[in-house]
Amino acid sequence: MGAGSNEEKAEFSKNIILYGPPGTGKTYHTVNYAVAIIEEKPLEEIFAEDYTAVKNRFNQYKKDGLIEFITFHQSYGYEEFIVGIKPVCSTDDEETNEISYEIVDGVFKKICDRASMPVISKSNDLGFSENSSVWKVSLAGSGDNPVRRDCMENNYIRIGFDEYGETITEETDFSEYGGKNALNAFILC
Repeated sequence: MGAGSNEEKAEFSKNIILYGPPGTGKTYHTVNYAVAIIEEKPLEEIFAEDYTAVKNRFNQYKKDGLIEFITFHQSYGYEEFIVGIKPVCSTDDEETNEISYEIVDGVFKKICDRASMPVISKSNDLGFSENSSVWKVSLAGSGDNPVRRDCMENNYIRIGFDEYGETITEETDFSEYGGKNALNAFILC
């Protein structure tokens, strides 16, 4: 759903269990549930769509890391779900082949790790262009200081480098002090 949409979001139970004997459509319907939850759409709306289109979106969400698909079975254990060790052959040569082990995160741990990452919205609610540059301006460091006070009292900012003095012009030699360049383009608001 787009930002600012007046549509009501579809709400789902936090735990959905599809149960039944083999071959009754549990796996098939999981695709519809997953897409409905991600897109915050009513389940009926997703079921009304062409299944191939829904499945394609499901596969894209899976590729993007938004969906993990797991089939639990009797031998599915902690090692596959949380974390386990996996044997690794150190060479392709069968005669000198040595086995080592590596720790491998299970699907649940991978999901938890992704969930702990901050979510950065792709929406542009602030009105900035996608290609905007963001500049940080410091007024002689943090805290109260003469440069900051002067700029705040006179409603301007000073752009340049203190090493080059009060006045920076086109003729200023920037070869000293590491070759810094002053910003020479301004946008008036």
